[in-house]
Amino acid sequence: MSSRRILTQTFLRHHRILLQRPVARPAVVINKPCLIPATGLFKAQCYSTDRVYNVLDFNDIQKLIKEGHQQDYILLDVREPKEVEAGYIPTAKNVPLTQFTYAWSLSDKDFEDQYGFKKPNKDKRLITYCLKGIRSTSAVEYLSKLGYTNLDNYIGSYADYVEKTKGE
Repeated sequence: MSSRRILTQTFLRHHRILLQRPVARPAVVINKPCLIPATGLFKAQCYSTDRVYNVLDFNDIQKLIKEGHQQDYILLDVREPKEVEAGYIPTAKNVPLTQFTYAWSLSDKDFEDQYGFKKPNKDKRLITYCLKGIRSTSAVEYLSKLGYTNLDNYIGSYADYVEKTKGE
């Protein structure tokens, strides 16, 4: 009886991990944010060296804004409109990540009517940002899959920008 109980407990302890509902957690491996399913003792690992975008920091963004060559790039704020109401980086255009599939499937004219700027060409420099860098990473990877080739991501994003521009 005792050995049967030990076997049952061992079996349940081992399989409890498999029965748990998987949870996705953001993680960074080789500077590439990806989702790793948390399964208790077992973790899948995500290795990728083929980053499809450049990572920008606060100084890069400040330089772009101060140089004023806004025709050379589009700064895409992928936060929701309510978040944008609280503030945004100068020159930014808002296309919420939740509308990305819809937005990029629109015709050029419909895109401009909906978002207030011309739909960018595949070779136009696009710089994405959000609040903390997670949504902007998803956005830039989505744009890459659509064939956009000149992509940058401000990973520090709006939270970093606000922190570093306090008092200006």
